[in-house]
Amino acid sequence: MPALQIFKQLSTRPFAGDDLQIVCLVLASYRLIQFVCLLPIIIDQVVSRMQGNDLIINGFANHCPQYFSNNAADYLVITVDDQGSGFEVTRNTFGLTFAGIAALYMVIDVAWILAVWSAACMGTPTEPMGRDEYLRPLLIFKIFAVNIFPILLLVFGVLQIAATRKDNYGCFEETPVYYPDKGAMYALFSILLVTYALELLIWPTIITNKVIRYLRGGSRLKNLGLDRNSTHSKGK
Repeated sequence: MPALQIFKQLSTRPFAGDDLQIVCLVLASYRLIQFVCLLPIIIDQVVSRMQGNDLIINGFANHCPQYFSNNAADYLVITVDDQGSGFEVTRNTFGLTFAGIAALYMVIDVAWILAVWSAACMGTPTEPMGRDEYLRPLLIFKIFAVNIFPILLLVFGVLQIAATRKDNYGCFEETPVYYPDKGAMYALFSILLVTYALELLIWPTIITNKVIRYLRGGSRLKNLGLDRNSTHSKGK
């Protein structure tokens, strides 16, 4: 069965339309890993927000010694009113924002996997019964819409790691009480970023394959031209 042609220069090679269940199974394994990593992160972020551990006081998060440099009365005022005399209080919203986008991506992609699986099961290898007409728009939707999510999450995550580590984790000359890039939650977060990166590696692979095939094709044409010229010269 030939590969499904998505665009003129892009196909599902080496998979035919009825072989895409393999791709669905691979992607489903990624979603399972991401679900196992994401669920504890969501729970941790919700609990952290309820306990006020996401508060940033005067620019310092709770892993910095400067965060604890005020007395209990000041903290009571901050907790209730979000403001106190001489205090600037904000919240670290990265965790919940990242988890929300990741959860939305998972729901959309699981629905996409189920749709592709259903379409790929139509017909037989010799009688596709219009299967490709259902698969093509699904694959285009994946390329131009769904793939935005892992790109966004990967860039968002890497930038946040860089920002967190800046200026000694935001504590400047003080030694952090604990390091936010260590521990179980950070390990799960790192696994999520790795899975997003692995998903996106398919595009450099496709581009490299296209370039190699183009160069090989050009080389064959060049050699063919030389052979013709040589034959023509001998004929003379």
